[in-house]
Amino acid sequence: TTVLALRGALGSITAASTRDVPADLRFYAGGGSSVRGYGYQDLSPRRSGEPFGGRSLVELSSELRFKFTETIGAATFVDAGNAYD
Repeated sequence: TTVLALRGALGSITAASTRDVPADLRFYAGGGSSVRGYGYQDLSPRRSGEPFGGRSLVELSSELRFKFTETIGAATFVDAGNAYD
């Protein structure tokens, strides 16, 4: 069995400045359920070297899954995305 899985996310917050948006409402990307291969919430604008979050988000993901037997399978994927000021 072969399965093609696609996922996308777009987001935008209307605010005069990113500082006007509480940190827990800003967009962050990165991590296992976002852009795999990057640390959790690691893809975002930074302040003093730390993720600060952004007002916009773009994430795209495609995954091709192969099932060889009932217990053995494989997958290949491509993820892209970032959070922007």
